[in-house]
Amino acid sequence: MNYRTHSMTGALAMELILVETHAPVHWWSPVLIIASGLSATVPDIDHPESAVSHRVPLVGIIARFLKHRTVTHSLLAVVAVWALLVRFLYFDLPGGMPWDSLAWSMVIGYASHPFIDLFNPEGVQLFWPLPYWVRVLPEPLAIPVNSLREEIVCLIFKLAVVVIGISWALVNLRFHVPVLDSFAWHVIKTITFGRY
Repeated sequence: MNYRTHSMTGALAMELILVETHAPVHWWSPVLIIASGLSATVPDIDHPESAVSHRVPLVGIIARFLKHRTVTHSLLAVVAVWALLVRFLYFDLPGGMPWDSLAWSMVIGYASHPFIDLFNPEGVQLFWPLPYWVRVLPEPLAIPVNSLREEIVCLIFKLAVVVIGISWALVNLRFHVPVLDSFAWHVIKTITFGRY
């Protein structure tokens, strides 16, 4: 998948987790969603033509030593990123933003990348260093990079990010804006989240 699809997948994954865990809206909530979207592009450091290789200095050098969709797209890499960000690193962040929330958002974004690449015709070497490549769709249904199918998926994900983000914010704002506590609001909330 291209960087747009990956970034939308990462952002959408983070939004769905925030909604499902009933997380309150904070000033840093958009930061978590953006961080997840940006982190979702990182596994493509193994490709010299990827957006991250072009935008981050010296990353293109790494691509010369790695085969695309192997080590950086593996479960081992996801565990390594989790261990580094969640278990070993800690930073004090401004404005009361919790480091663990930011770290988890980056892990979620990173993990979303190999997941969505499983829908590519080539798949990924998910269990690297084992030589097995994994894909979830047969060749005729797979989603090639930069294809019309991928553009449609990316558009759906973009719309979902906007709709879910706005709905989630409104659900949380309801407790601060009494005018939203109406029958119409309950209908919108039920349609969006399936519950009152």
